[in-house]
Amino acid sequence: MSKAAYRKIFYILQFIRLFAPLTIFINVFLGIIAATFFDLIDAMFASRGGMRREQYHSWDKTLDNYWYAISLIYALLVPEYSNYIGLLIVLFVYRLLGLLFFFIFKKRQAFLLCPNIYENLFIIVSLGLFIPGLNFILLTPWFESIVLATSVLKLWQEYLLHYLTYPMAKTIRLDMRWVD
Repeated sequence: MSKAAYRKIFYILQFIRLFAPLTIFINVFLGIIAATFFDLIDAMFASRGGMRREQYHSWDKTLDNYWYAISLIYALLVPEYSNYIGLLIVLFVYRLLGLLFFFIFKKRQAFLLCPNIYENLFIIVSLGLFIPGLNFILLTPWFESIVLATSVLKLWQEYLLHYLTYPMAKTIRLDMRWVD
């Protein structure tokens, strides 16, 4: 496939990424899955379409935070989330701070300092609230243990993504073709 074709698919995916998070207002899990799926697949099309890595990451992180804002609005509107709103807001602002550092310093490592714990917590709370067999995960000590474990795993993921991206991609033979 040509660079132009990859670029065209990338732009279509970005358009879809603008609307995919809104499906949360139809079904919370549809929104989570749609936003996550389109976020996961667009990097290959950007790289093969000739986009620069920094340009892609700026756009990608902006759309990620757009999704987080939509999910936070959803949580603010749905009464079941009321016990978790304070923590969700704090983690959302914390991640937003990471985005600000990223744009100011142009270093992806900012996300290691401000990892995306917000999205993980939103998903955990949503699972506990809306899947009856999983509501135990919102009870003490399960909730605290799960939040701690997912936070540690998220730090590891941020480290892999934002510090070891290039060596990791070479090791597992990802065929990314960034211009830079």
